Amino acid sequence: MTKMLTPTIHLNGTSKQDLLNQQKEILSATRDLLEVMRRATPNGRDYYPQGPDAGNQARDAFAERYNAISRMYDEFSELALKIMSDDD
Repeated sequence: MTKMLTPTIHLNGTSKQDLLNQQKEILSATRDLLEVMRRATPNGRDYYPQGPDAGNQARDAFAERYNAISRMYDEFSELALKIMSDDD
């Protein structure tokens, strides 16, 4: 993915507090999504009729998506920290 840029906080732009609130909303929604995904982790019993490797394939595919969202959470968390540390 393309590297995220930290916004420049200035008088004609979005306020620092609004930018921070936006990041907090993203982090909250992403945390909720990750929690729901943890509960929905594939169960091998739902896949064994498809063959002996189907459960592992389902879990691996699911883990790839979970990890991608987890990385996004980390990036938005880092962005929020940069916004918080920006001196207006």
